[in-house]
Amino acid sequence: MLSLLPVFLLLLAAGVVLTLRLRGVNTGVCWLVSVGAALVVWGLTLSLHWWSPAPLLIENWLPGGMSAGSVRFEWGRSGWVFAFSLSSLLLATLFTASVRLLPVSPIIWAGVTAVTGVGMLAVLAASPMALILGWTLLDALELGILLANLRGARQTVGETTAFSVRVFGTLLVAVAVVIAQAQGQPFTFEQASAPVALLLLVAAGLRLGVIPLHLPYTDVPLRRGMGTVLRLTISAASLSVLAKVSAVTIPAAAKDWLLAFLAIAAVYGAGRWFTAQDELAGRPYFLAVLGSLAVAGAVNGDPQAALVWGSLLVTAGGLLFLFSIRTVGMRLFSGLALLALSGLPFTPAAPAWAGLAGTTWDAVDFIFIATYAVLLAGYARHSLRTENGFAGQERWVWVTYPVGIAALTGAVYAALYLGLDSPWVLGAWWISAPCAVLGVVLLLADWRLRHSRPETVERMRWAAVVAGRVGGFLSALLSLNWLYRLGMGLFGWIQRLVGFFTVILEGDGGVLWTLVLLALLASLVRAGGGG
Repeated sequence: MLSLLPVFLLLLAAGVVLTLRLRGVNTGVCWLVSVGAALVVWGLTLSLHWWSPAPLLIENWLPGGMSAGSVRFEWGRSGWVFAFSLSSLLLATLFTASVRLLPVSPIIWAGVTAVTGVGMLAVLAASPMALILGWTLLDALELGILLANLRGARQTVGETTAFSVRVFGTLLVAVAVVIAQAQGQPFTFEQASAPVALLLLVAAGLRLGVIPLHLPYTDVPLRRGMGTVLRLTISAASLSVLAKVSAVTIPAAAKDWLLAFLAIAAVYGAGRWFTAQDELAGRPYFLAVLGSLAVAGAVNGDPQAALVWGSLLVTAGGLLFLFSIRTVGMRLFSGLALLALSGLPFTPAAPAWAGLAGTTWDAVDFIFIATYAVLLAGYARHSLRTENGFAGQERWVWVTYPVGIAALTGAVYAALYLGLDSPWVLGAWWISAPCAVLGVVLLLADWRLRHSRPETVERMRWAAVVAGRVGGFLSALLSLNWLYRLGMGLFGWIQRLVGFFTVILEGDGGVLWTLVLLALLASLVRAGGGG
């Protein structure tokens, strides 16, 4: 049970805060309970890097002697990296909540604590059944939170589709379990056969919103704290699978198609991320880009790439999404996070280049590199955006907010420097250096364009029109909405055909038509038997 002690502590803290709120206890007490629990779990998670408890194994858990595999949770390398990243994100979210006191809601603090606890359960899953359990609980919790936030709002088809696709991804893991049992092989992440591993890869891509591309809840007004924790936790729970599965051998033709699709999704996401109004509006696209890079690393046979991109997605991404006070001194933290993302030698992202820069080079590799440069430029652009300072804030906020951001900045480096076997690597410096330079050029070009004369901006309007139309085409193509509409059209055509025959058979000549169809069926059977 010690393996899940951090999870139990977080869920217990969420229940305590919710109970205190319902009993009308002071809001400050609720915040102190939440922060205290987050600090304890953060320290406990950090210590588990050096002291790993025995795995939690539950066997024969189905009644009647049925077998569906064991439920196993353990603190492996990837599990610790993701769990520490999530605990750091929770700690930073609660500390920075001091600047988001309107409206005050301890229920939100209980919600982010519970989401983090269930997310840690998912990333610690070491067996397929444990993964299914973690993903299902996370989806159920997300659905409850979103229904509460959507109260009075209009739920769109895209939101329903996003949730349905994630559930289908969970069902694919169940299908993989059935296939492994049919092959007579024990199903573990490290020893999964090629078809089973490919199913896990597709399942993770579906839940990430990359295969096909879907950007869930882009129009739902989620808060900066709750929305950040919810979106990043779901992504981390999906990427943790890719980091655990051993190198997957994919047929060359399928591999080329997958990489091409991922490259297009990354290009679209990077463009929308760079041009977004702010970091919260661009958050789904930031996740889509790093998700595409992580899946591409797994397709190329490098699970460590998913581990690196996933940790940076939670820590560096979470830092920017919580970054609402931007004094000159505070921008130092976002600069350090950007340096970690750059992939320059000896930075946390450097080991991930091996998943993109293989032995052979093709057009897809260059697309990924250019895409990452746009991602870096967008991160810098949103970091430099003007925002409120500490003016008007109480003195204690001047302490708690920087502490939260500083803790998450430290986690950007600590999670990977401690979690990877060989974190201090040069990486592909011949890629990272030009990529960083290209990002700076894009940032300067954007600054120059935004500060140009009105007539210059008007002359460049055609580029915005073309980019908008190309982006709309890519969005429609990658989201596969056309495929959904085609399926619905086919279903409607079959429904009308069945209705047509129903009208015929139920009419005055229905008996005669039934006899004619029986005679036709009998003649076909006789002809088949005679042949």
